[in-house]
Amino acid sequence: MIKLLRNLKTDFVYIPNKGNGGDALIAAATYQLFDNLDLSYEIATADVEHEGRTLIYGGGGNFIEKYGCCKKFLERNMNDNKIIILPHTIRKNKKLITKFDNNITVFCREIKSYNYVSSIIKNKENVHLSKDVAFYLDVSKYKDKGKGVLNYFRNDIEKTDIELPVDNIDLSVEIVYDKSMSDKKATIKNAYDILDVMSKYEVINTNRLHGGIAG
Repeated sequence: MIKLLRNLKTDFVYIPNKGNGGDALIAAATYQLFDNLDLSYEIATADVEHEGRTLIYGGGGNFIEKYGCCKKFLERNMNDNKIIILPHTIRKNKKLITKFDNNITVFCREIKSYNYVSSIIKNKENVHLSKDVAFYLDVSKYKDKGKGVLNYFRNDIEKTDIELPVDNIDLSVEIVYDKSMSDKKATIKNAYDILDVMSKYEVINTNRLHGGIAG
């Protein structure tokens, strides 16, 4: 993924994957990554239609059956643009993926999604495996060991049957400033406000992917 981004020869439009605080961690890391690579980009939301551009859709977990934002963005833009989908969890979108042509590159953030997309995509050289972009977030300022336990279990549409502790704090829902993640300054603040809370604790109990990554 880094090699592909570094070798981009044109400016592009970045479309963050909208969502919760976990998505803010991804988007903030993406902004940092783009800036560290000295890339030239604009920011747009997923509901905008483009023509003849290079579009980079932010990483996340939106390209599944529970959500429609990524799917609708692709349906709106896949025929007239070059599209790069940053590391995503992907499932149950066979009808759309089989229509992908050579102008669409897909990065999957885990092996199950990679195997799924690889089995149905026309141009198999256009699907890659890469770690979640949140791993690129600069966390160098967090050096001290915290104290106590933070229970950070999800309480949204993807919640599990785990009994929530009475002191549970779903930070991904509690700390969200711009659900579109298109406000760069607010999104980066969002990510670090979550990390500031987490860094106070020694143990993080969570069933959120980005609770685990951030922890």
